[in-house]
Amino acid sequence: MAASDDAGKPLRQLTVKLDYTPIWGFMLPIIVAESKGYYRDVGLQVDINEGSDSTSTIGAVDGGHADIGFADAGQAALAISKGAKVKIIASYLQKTQGVVISYAALGIKKPSDLKGKTVALTNGSSSASLLLAMLALSNVPLDEIQTKAIASAAKVPALLQGQVQAVTGFATAECIQAQMLAKEAVSCLPMGNFGVTALGESLIASDSLIASDPQLLKKFVQATNRGWADALKDPAAAAEAGVAMFPLANVNLLRKQLGAVVPYLHTAATAGKPPGYMADSDWVQTLGFLRKYRSMKSTAPTSSFYLNVLE
Repeated sequence: MAASDDAGKPLRQLTVKLDYTPIWGFMLPIIVAESKGYYRDVGLQVDINEGSDSTSTIGAVDGGHADIGFADAGQAALAISKGAKVKIIASYLQKTQGVVISYAALGIKKPSDLKGKTVALTNGSSSASLLLAMLALSNVPLDEIQTKAIASAAKVPALLQGQVQAVTGFATAECIQAQMLAKEAVSCLPMGNFGVTALGESLIASDSLIASDPQLLKKFVQATNRGWADALKDPAAAAEAGVAMFPLANVNLLRKQLGAVVPYLHTAATAGKPPGYMADSDWVQTLGFLRKYRSMKSTAPTSSFYLNVLE
């Protein structure tokens, strides 16, 4: 029997696919919106599923296996340039949060310090893509670094166990995880300090859903923004909601990760705007970066890549 709201009206089913397992703190607002009934308030029954990386999440939305994805905007733009029929409808982490994580004693303070080191990354992940861009910007040949492809959840354990000397990740995710678990000081090298500029974690929908029901997507983003407001106001409660939905997550880690996202939520161009609102100037910068350093061939206008559904 189909789910219905309090008035008996059928709820519209939506599947949301995240891009990591386990969940990270910046995913909590979506979970809060679901757990507090904000999606239900606007007529939606939302199922939230974990994922493995941005590329597979984008592919799931493009292939019709998920209605909405939460994934990296840069990875989505690259996929769109290669024919994926999706668009970014809201971007929540708008400043580059990619980092290279290592023990501080190793002295990795600039990209060239990675030469001769073994670096773990997850193929298809946004942090791996950002690493390649940082190396290109810094004129560090990739073949002078030993890369090791492993699952996202295995990166920090591999670092802590001495299997690799560094791992890629996010300032608001793996960096905090490694600092919590390590017995020695951990350093997180910000890729943004070396010219990497691109929009980050965002909501993605298929072109067909955008065309057929833009009001549904507007309602979804509005409800998600209620989740953002509540999550930022009470990170501890948000973390508890995350563990209630995904019991393998670490409640203390989620709380600390969520508390670290605030500096990444807006650029100068979106200051004062609702969470998720995107400025065209930020997209011009992101696409220019992808064309120069990530081999994007498309010269399509910014409107081919994103749509502010709240407008």
